[in-house]
Amino acid sequence: MREKISILSTAAIGKDVEQAVADRGIVLDVIPFIDTVYIEDVEVSERVKGLAAEKAVVVFTSKHAVMSVAKMVGKETVKWSIYCLGNKTKNVVNQCFVSSENLVNAEIIKGVGDDAEQLANVIIKQNVKKVVFFCGDKRLDILPEILAKAGVDIVEIIVYRTLETPQKVEEKYDGILFYSPSGVRSFFNVNKVFGSTVLFAIGKTTADAIGQYADNKIVISSAPVKKQVFMTAIDYFNSSKWGKYLKIN
Repeated sequence: MREKISILSTAAIGKDVEQAVADRGIVLDVIPFIDTVYIEDVEVSERVKGLAAEKAVVVFTSKHAVMSVAKMVGKETVKWSIYCLGNKTKNVVNQCFVSSENLVNAEIIKGVGDDAEQLANVIIKQNVKKVVFFCGDKRLDILPEILAKAGVDIVEIIVYRTLETPQKVEEKYDGILFYSPSGVRSFFNVNKVFGSTVLFAIGKTTADAIGQYADNKIVISSAPVKKQVFMTAIDYFNSSKWGKYLKIN
């Protein structure tokens, strides 16, 4: 007889979430299917440092891009106007580039979007003519394509690489959590899912990637945040036939 819901997270999900699992009828396995490596190239680093002194318009769609750039820039003060994808990226920008000693950067963030399309439209509506897009080597085409069609000049600088780390999973899970198309590809490279498994996506782009590999039910997170993907799964199972197996405080 079933006693607990089983969920697989395909990336690290945070200690606070793992702690919350202990209070509910859930078995959570965390198996990362991608790894992130920051660029350590002298030429790229010098280019980024040079941009730090310019009044550039900068776009970040990943916290990893922010952290890699911050490492290259070091303690130099940036004069950028920054646009971010999601609050997670925004928070990391604040941590890396805004400080009490650097009040000039208090309004460094000019716009935030919940997804790539929304972020692109925010940039376009603010009449931006040129952006520097710090990104990974497997960045999606959505934002650059929308900006290019609107006549925005885009300078892309790759500051981190995403490595897929596929591994075989034998367990049958009730739900699997996905956070990026790269993670989806890595998982399905060596795995298949049972027809009853519900697949949860951090956003529409990730959901579309899942749909290329499986016909299972796909549920998109109510917000593009890792923790919220997990909470969306909890809400789903709590409101379905599985609800009796969960302990919700």
